Amino acid sequence: MIVLLSLVLLADPRAKTVDVSGGGTTELRGGRAPINPGDDPEPSVLYLLQPIGRLHFSARARAQGVVLTYSPRVMYRSPNPAGLNRPLLLHQATAAYSRRLSQIWTSNAFAGADVGELDYTSAQNLFGEQQGSLPDADITKYASTTAGLGFVGRIHPVQQLTIAPSVDYRTPYGESAVEPDPDDENALETLLPRQVGANLNLRHAYDVAPVDTLIAEVAIQYVDFSERGAQAIGVGTYGWTRQLSRRLASTVRAGTFATVETRAPDGIERTFTGSPVQPLVAAELDGRLYNRAPLRISGSFGFSNAAFVDSVTGEVVPRVGAFSRLSFFMPPKWTVGLEVNFTTVATREPRDFSLGGDDGIADPAAQQETALSWRTPVSVAFRDNYAVEFGTIWSVRGPHVRAGGFQFRQLESWLYVAFSFDYATGHVRARQAGGGGSTVTGGDVN
Repeated sequence: MIVLLSLVLLADPRAKTVDVSGGGTTELRGGRAPINPGDDPEPSVLYLLQPIGRLHFSARARAQGVVLTYSPRVMYRSPNPAGLNRPLLLHQATAAYSRRLSQIWTSNAFAGADVGELDYTSAQNLFGEQQGSLPDADITKYASTTAGLGFVGRIHPVQQLTIAPSVDYRTPYGESAVEPDPDDENALETLLPRQVGANLNLRHAYDVAPVDTLIAEVAIQYVDFSERGAQAIGVGTYGWTRQLSRRLASTVRAGTFATVETRAPDGIERTFTGSPVQPLVAAELDGRLYNRAPLRISGSFGFSNAAFVDSVTGEVVPRVGAFSRLSFFMPPKWTVGLEVNFTTVATREPRDFSLGGDDGIADPAAQQETALSWRTPVSVAFRDNYAVEFGTIWSVRGPHVRAGGFQFRQLESWLYVAFSFDYATGHVRARQAGGGGSTVTGGDVN
């Protein structure tokens, strides 16, 4: 990291700028939530503290830029599954470097790491919003790293090509890395797998009209889940993006994804035995829906059916998802949001989680095939760089939608209040005047 920054600083010492930016968010929740996946909800308190600091370096020579970011995540939950009287700490750091290679090509490089302690409530923060299964372990010490390159070329006035290879590595460490007993069919439930991945993404965009763009994408991914086997994934899509107005755009995509098992898991059976080739469809509407002086409404709506890499069970399964996000900005201070997310496994029948045993459902992921969550943030900004937010957070989980006796369970219901601040120096502006507004937990409103 230091070597990279030093090389950039030497590129053009007469034309460079160095700035810092950052801020932080602190959040307090009270409500009801299970201590462990599958338990009944009980009164709980959760506290989050997440400061963030960034170092920005830019140089006019070759339009170079480096951004270093560090953001520790401190979480305390009571009661917690391990009975700890201390917070959990997750270190998060990223580095990004961009450079113009020529009049046609630009490049960027990135690297990131998340290292620290997780409970089941932190799984989606690390693995993404679509993560369905939850690790059935009290506290897991886990490290996740990723690195990649990106090359973007305007190969024609109306055509753009993107080439983006990347690699990632995830593993438990310390006592969390103890290998499970191969004779215990339920042992794999309690550990997150060691995961090694390699990815290659190719994208070609063709502007067929001022408001219409056709996008062809190909993605190849290889994922090795250690004792849970390895799989190769290929995805091909073709999409159409239309700029409906200056601030509103729509996108539709269609294609297929295919998975090939390159190595069988050790000691367990796959729960998904359907076709290795599945259709992929997606649609999204995003942008400003209403724009008047007393009220601006922004929204994002979409659905998709795609291959999903479950980082907990170590499988690739089709998953259907839909989301809706609305933000109502009332200048100059108030923003009200509504966000709903739904995902479910898109198999015709429920998967078999017996793992070949005689005890019926042995994997807790059998109760987590479907997830529904929603939140209602209300944010008030003051003094340009400060905001207070309050609202509700709800989530429920359930088995496959066609499972007998389907019902949602794993209820989490929270009331929360949060405070955020940001700052910047020189050429970096933490907030841009004339924007739509923001929420502490929901992000900017366009």
